[in-house]
Amino acid sequence: MTGSLGAGNFSRVSRIYSYFALLRPVHWVKNLLIILSLLVWGQAVTKPLALNFMLAFISFCLLSSIVYIINDIRDLEKDRFNERKQKSPLVTGALSVREAAAALAVIAAALLLVLILWLGTFDHGLSIKQRGFLLAILGLYLTLNLLYSFGLKKLPLVDVSIIAAGFLLRFLVGVALIDSINTVWFFLIILVASFYMGLGKRRSEMQNGSSKLYTHDFLDKNMYVCQTLCVIFYTLWCIDPITVSRLDTPHLIWTVPILLLILFKYSYNIERNNGGDPTTVLLNDKALIALCGIFVLSLFILIHYRSFL
Repeated sequence: MTGSLGAGNFSRVSRIYSYFALLRPVHWVKNLLIILSLLVWGQAVTKPLALNFMLAFISFCLLSSIVYIINDIRDLEKDRFNERKQKSPLVTGALSVREAAAALAVIAAALLLVLILWLGTFDHGLSIKQRGFLLAILGLYLTLNLLYSFGLKKLPLVDVSIIAAGFLLRFLVGVALIDSINTVWFFLIILVASFYMGLGKRRSEMQNGSSKLYTHDFLDKNMYVCQTLCVIFYTLWCIDPITVSRLDTPHLIWTVPILLLILFKYSYNIERNNGGDPTTVLLNDKALIALCGIFVLSLFILIHYRSFL
């Protein structure tokens, strides 16, 4: 009797885990890009603003999970032959397509509720323009990813552009919340860094045989271009008089070497085929996590504790 109850409890826990895995919570790390604009804003964060960022993060986590579930349902048969997708709840049979569709409906309802409470009901200091822009970003993200799942991922350059757009739109959510872009240089940094990660994703997929849209030479050359531009744009942002004046610090230039090391380590991992998705590359490398942590901490200290320097 006890063994039967234990087996039943294990089965329920296993199913809950399968539903949770279906949402791909590990990939919610990408949504931290929303907070990046807040890090380099240089002003005090009020409670309403912090709440807006939290709700934006939650909204994008739910929205990205919706996209992942739709993609998993659509690509189920193909994923059965993909080594990286062998542990997917749908591929293993832990969940049926009907159960995945039910989970999709629940997540969509949760997202709708969050958006109604956030943008439609409560007043958190957002203007009508900001609310409209945020809804437009969320809608564009969903549309682009659905188009990607339903065929555009097979078109060279279009596929990488959509991957890059996903990162850029996350950053623009934060920009909309603070209603500031911190000079055009920072926008360009995120743009080329997004293409750099998108090209890196395709390079890794090409190495493991799951993508044949590009050649190694094409991907390598364009990754180098994006890597170089990212460093140049970041350096220009650091020394831009607008940045120096707004953040009241001339010392941001000292973070350039850390950014270089991050880009070098990311490229090193890609070329060793240590996963193509940026989340996988980051979370599987403690040294890269440490470098990113040092970079963020350095920016935070230089911007928010500049009086001690």
